[in-house]
Amino acid sequence: MPRNLPLYISSKILSTKKGSFSRTIIRLAVVSISISLVILILSFSILGGFKKTIEQKVFSLEGHIQLCESEFYKKDFGTLPVSVNSEITKIAPSLEGVKSINQFAIQRGVIHANNHVLGVMIKGYGADYDTTSFHKNMIAGSFIDFEENSYSRDLVISQYMADQLNLKLNDEIIYYFYSAGKFKPKKLTIKGVYLTHLEEFDQRMVFGDINLIRNLSKWNDSLTGGFEINIHDLSELEEMTTTVQQLSDYNLFATSIKHKYIHLFDWLNLLEQQVDYFLYIIWFIIFINIVSAMYIFIKERTNMIGSLKAFGIRNIQINFIFWFTGIRILGKGLFFGNLIGLGICFLQVQFNIIPLDPTNYYMDSVPVILDAWDIVKINLSMIAWVLLFLTVPVSVIGRITPIKSIKFD
Repeated sequence: MPRNLPLYISSKILSTKKGSFSRTIIRLAVVSISISLVILILSFSILGGFKKTIEQKVFSLEGHIQLCESEFYKKDFGTLPVSVNSEITKIAPSLEGVKSINQFAIQRGVIHANNHVLGVMIKGYGADYDTTSFHKNMIAGSFIDFEENSYSRDLVISQYMADQLNLKLNDEIIYYFYSAGKFKPKKLTIKGVYLTHLEEFDQRMVFGDINLIRNLSKWNDSLTGGFEINIHDLSELEEMTTTVQQLSDYNLFATSIKHKYIHLFDWLNLLEQQVDYFLYIIWFIIFINIVSAMYIFIKERTNMIGSLKAFGIRNIQINFIFWFTGIRILGKGLFFGNLIGLGICFLQVQFNIIPLDPTNYYMDSVPVILDAWDIVKINLSMIAWVLLFLTVPVSVIGRITPIKSIKFD
């Protein structure tokens, strides 16, 4: 007798000749596990891709926490001047969790070029602004060069604006800004073009030098439009926003980026909820497929089970036969599921084979983020759930009696 009888019988069952009903059941179970795993991998990878891509786009254009004069949120013409020496500039750099702080200012105006006009908002940054993350949005030209004792006349516009105004790099435009009760012109130059597919930015936001806005608004160097604070851990964003508000001057109002663009982040949360509901359906399908396949498989082997019991083989050993069978089926399903799921993800990352409509999804192809830990958790959860599901059909073995089962055929 083999040293490990359950394992030996399990291997014999799995080597059943082609064309047999058992072989078909085994294949169906493997296919079921494989397809389910592929769906799980794609669901988590695509959801992670959507979240990270949207967050990166927004975070590259706005600070995590924005501090402005309170009236800015009541009026829509731009930021009001605040002192560059506000108390928060002295406190924020030493706050635990704060990554950086920089000045910014916003002014509303109109661009005129090639007999077309377009209302825009110029967002001005200074030399303290880290342009690293913004470079990911650039599709032509470069970001502006900050000038220490003067101001740059260069602008970075979106691809949408370039198309609307028929502009290209190094073209000159006339920017009309509101001052002293009337619009005044200023000749500026297109230095770069960016693209995010986010309407909130592409259709209205132009980037330039904060000193340009100071010059147009007749502010001196001691004034700015507000401050942007970036933090290390986004899970602490709301808590940090409250802390910053408490430590800021009375006339400054702190807003987290997730509150300012709540519709974008609500959309991401809705996607996450839909994926959760989808996963419940997947687990239910796996349960039905595994339980029914193994139940049929055990019923087909009722005669064998009865014979083994008649020879004195204990129930627990017979149970292990089908446990080993289920584990081997699970192993094959995991192998092919990971191979196909990760393969599709790899192809999408490399070649963007699945496109998207940017007007609806804020990007032109399905984003995929392959997180090794997520893949491990998916596989571990698949193993745990399938093993749990196997207890249902395997429990039937204990109710099979030798006398009735031998006559089963």
